[in-house]
Amino acid sequence: MNGIVLICDQVENRNNVDITSTNLEFTSPKYLAAFSEAAKKITDNFFIYRSPSEFIDNIAKHTGDYVFTAIWSGELSRNRKLILPAICEAYDIIYVGADAYVQAVSQDKELSKIHAKQFGIKSAKGVVISQGQKLNMLDTLSYPVVVKPNFEGSSIGISDSNLVYTREGAKNLVKQLLPLYHNIMVEEFIKGTEVAICCAGTPQAIELCEVVALELDGSLEMNDRIWGYESKKCCKSLVNRKVITKDISDEIISAAKRLFSGLGKVDYMRIDGKIYNNEFYLIEYTPDCSLHPDCFMLKAFKHNNLSYADMLSVFINSAINNLRCNRPPKN
Repeated sequence: MNGIVLICDQVENRNNVDITSTNLEFTSPKYLAAFSEAAKKITDNFFIYRSPSEFIDNIAKHTGDYVFTAIWSGELSRNRKLILPAICEAYDIIYVGADAYVQAVSQDKELSKIHAKQFGIKSAKGVVISQGQKLNMLDTLSYPVVVKPNFEGSSIGISDSNLVYTREGAKNLVKQLLPLYHNIMVEEFIKGTEVAICCAGTPQAIELCEVVALELDGSLEMNDRIWGYESKKCCKSLVNRKVITKDISDEIISAAKRLFSGLGKVDYMRIDGKIYNNEFYLIEYTPDCSLHPDCFMLKAFKHNNLSYADMLSVFINSAINNLRCNRPPKN
C-alpha cells in the first residue's frame, strides 16, 4: 500500500497552560503513539515530519502517499490551518482532511455560523469585536455570555471562567483577550448538552454520522459551565463521551449531513454544538478535530465496532474518492 505521512507539532506536557497558551492543539505523546500504531497496521511506509517546511524538503518522496494535514497546528496565524492542504494541492499530492476553503470557513467562528444557517442550523446570538471598536455592542446581548477568540479552537483562549454573567465582566475579558487574539466573539450562553456530530465520508456517500455527547464530572448537562482548557487539556474534570445518536431527532441528523455534504472536500469533521429543548445550536466547525485515542471521533467509530486503524482507512478512502469526484478529467 501507499505510505502514510503525518505532519505534527508536539508538546510533551500541559503543565503550564493558561489563557495565553497557543499550543493547546499540539500533539501529545499519547496521541502520536496511538496514531503511529494504527498507521503501521495499514502500511509499512509511515513517515512523520514536524513542520510544513520539513515536509516540503522531503515532498518529492511522497507523490504517491497519503498525507494527513489536519493534525499539524502551528501558532499565531489565522491562516495556519490552510497551509498544508494548499501545499498538497500545489504538488498534486493526495491529502487526508479538509481543503483550504473549508479550513478557512471553519477557522472563523462568525463565518461558520453564517454558513451553517443556510442548512437550517441555528447558533447563539453574538457579536464579534475587533481592535478599535467600541464595546457598546455588548449591550445588545442577554447575559450570561461566553467570551472567546473568533479564530481559535481547542479551547485556546477559553478558560472555565470565560462564561461571564455581567456586561462589565464581558467588557473586562474582551479587553484582556483582544491584544492576544485580535477578534473576540461574545455570544449568549446556551444551556444543555454539549455534543460533537462526527461525520466521515464524501458528499456522495457519508460513511459515518454519530452524535457524541460530552460528559463532565458525571453530568451531560452543561447548564452553568463551559468546557475550558482546564478540563479539556489539564484534566481538572472527569471527562467521558457517550454516543447519543438514537436520542437525536432525524431533523438534526439530516441537517448535519446536508452541511457536511455541502462543504465538499472534508473527509472527516466534527460539528460541535449544544442540544437544548431538542434543538441543535452550533458552536463551531472542527475539521481539524483531535484523533487522540480518547477523542469524540474514535468514540463514534468504536460505537460501530471499528478500530483506530479502521478509522484511518475510512478517512484515506474518503480522500481518494473525494479526489476522484473533484479532479477535472484530463484532456
